[in-house]
Amino acid sequence: MSRLFILSILSLFLISLTSAQIWPQPYHQVISDQTTTFSTNPQVTQIDSDIFKNALQRYLKIIFGKEAHNYSHRINGEVSMWNVRIANVDTKLRLGADESYTLKVSQNLVELTANEVWGALRGLESLSQLIERQVQTSDTAEQTVSYTSKLADITDKPRYPWRGLLIDVSRHFLSPRTIKRTIDALAYNKMNVLHIHLTDAQSFPIQVKQYPDLSNKALWHEGMQYTAEILSDIVQYAYERGVRVIPEVDVPGHAYSWGLGYPESVAKCPRLMDRTHNINNVPLNMGKEIVYDLIKALLDEMSDVFVDDYVHMGGDEVVTSCWKEDESITQFMKDHNLATYDDFEGYFESRLETLYRHNNRKMVSWQELSEIKTNQWKLPNDSIIQVWKEAHDLPSYTSTGNKLLLSGGWYLDKAVPDSLQVPPYLFGDNWKNMYAVEPEKYLNEHQYNLLLGGEVCQFGEQVDEHTIDSRIWPRAAAVAERLWSPKSVNDTSSAEKRLIRHRCEVLVKRGIHAFPLRPDFCPYVWDM
Repeated sequence: MSRLFILSILSLFLISLTSAQIWPQPYHQVISDQTTTFSTNPQVTQIDSDIFKNALQRYLKIIFGKEAHNYSHRINGEVSMWNVRIANVDTKLRLGADESYTLKVSQNLVELTANEVWGALRGLESLSQLIERQVQTSDTAEQTVSYTSKLADITDKPRYPWRGLLIDVSRHFLSPRTIKRTIDALAYNKMNVLHIHLTDAQSFPIQVKQYPDLSNKALWHEGMQYTAEILSDIVQYAYERGVRVIPEVDVPGHAYSWGLGYPESVAKCPRLMDRTHNINNVPLNMGKEIVYDLIKALLDEMSDVFVDDYVHMGGDEVVTSCWKEDESITQFMKDHNLATYDDFEGYFESRLETLYRHNNRKMVSWQELSEIKTNQWKLPNDSIIQVWKEAHDLPSYTSTGNKLLLSGGWYLDKAVPDSLQVPPYLFGDNWKNMYAVEPEKYLNEHQYNLLLGGEVCQFGEQVDEHTIDSRIWPRAAAVAERLWSPKSVNDTSSAEKRLIRHRCEVLVKRGIHAFPLRPDFCPYVWDM
């Protein structure tokens, strides 16, 4: 019998043989061998919070399906009371929100306690992963349904306050429905940030009412545009699930699409374009006043939609050779005593800072922005540096004292996420590479205190509406556990068994088209 066949047989039963477990693994958990049963119409403590009330209804439906609040399908069990205590129900969703909770499942009672409503949401997610639907068929083919869980005592909190996913809506437009489904999946994995890469060279899908051609001339297709109403709906949807939405306007590089509506806003470098045929090489022409008018209008309108304290302003991969070829930029630099292209960019960043500060926002940027050497501008102390190239680059960005995010080693579009690791034989197995990235490995204690967490990134060159679920999940779940669970939760073999189950029993069951890690049978695939 071949090794592959044996592996397939073992994997076929792996899901059914693995009991319900929580992903990401909690900070501390005691799971008993004893079980209890649940009533599908429980009495739940009344909490004066619309966020919690809406979440409770969602989770009752997730857990009990058609039996939830349906008296004709009502199922009785030993646990009919859920006691919920939330100390502060009105706290704003923000960086550093308290997501800790305790959850106790005893023989006759569920007890959920949290300091803030955001912790209660995480506790409901854990409870939903513990409860299983059981169907027993009698000799007469009559089916009896019950909902069971092992007794559990859980104390949980995240390791890092920033646990995010980047999606790219410029390279391929993503519908609001797909973005919302992605937000659901983030909540199922206790991730709390959706970073939307809104603009890039290929398209400019966000509507700017003051300058309509900025978007209208740079759409993939008519209607593939995010209005303020659409984005506000997405932001609210995410907020109710404890997910912050961080918009990214990538400047000054990757700006080709700006020039489709306003040609004077971008640098002119025809010789470079003839050589490279790469529109990603076209940056803004920051010597033109129209650039600041466009950015001000965009940021002003975005501030009414995106409620978070942070806005991502890009700053990566600026191709200065395009500026060199534009005579108007050379003249502007002479007129303003800007000796280097770092000075030119510093001039721009100084003016840009005034624009986002006007809307009471703080900046996140890619790592390159902290590397420019100029007297024209200094990276603000409250800005966050996102390190994206390699995880082992982290120490190089600690000298300024700015807070850090890690994305190096967590790029979903790369076959080899970390250059120091051995690539897997199967593409999907690179979740193990991502799981193995340990941020603390590269940092001393002082440096480590600067790390807020990180983001797993799905850029959109080869991802669209039909493939995004399977490109992100379940690999992003590996990063979710690295960012939530204690450092000691790092055994890949154990994680693989749990992740295979999580992919089927949580993600696929709830409508996320996550790809399989091994040959197996997931019954919910056939319900989708």
